[in-house]
Amino acid sequence: MQAFTLWHCGNHVKGYPPFKNLNSLMVEGQQVKRLSDLRFFIDVFNSIVKREIGAMVDKDVREAEQREWEAFKMAPDNLNEAMRMFLKYDEKFYLWLNRAGKTNLRRDQLKWSTYVRKLRKIGKKGMPWFRGYSL
Repeated sequence: MQAFTLWHCGNHVKGYPPFKNLNSLMVEGQQVKRLSDLRFFIDVFNSIVKREIGAMVDKDVREAEQREWEAFKMAPDNLNEAMRMFLKYDEKFYLWLNRAGKTNLRRDQLKWSTYVRKLRKIGKKGMPWFRGYSL
């Protein structure tokens, strides 16, 4: 959840802006790789959310969920809303990750960078639907 909230809200206490507003020219050295990893993690999470919403049977519910997700991504940073949206879909993300990676990652015990390594390891064959890869 920390990576998700940093991406959408930043950290007001430390004076960090929402990381979604940064690009690689705004950071230096090792931080470029971390920003790239964070962007990749968020892109995969967003892709899984879109798949889950698209799989909803009831058209009205599906459209309402889609509007809510898009409104959240476009809204000004709101920590409570970011945590609520992450918790709404995190179970689907972890289930998919463990199934695709054929492993059982310990949910609240790993850093987000560990998940990024796992996602990159799964790669193209495990995520042919991911928008970051051409089919």
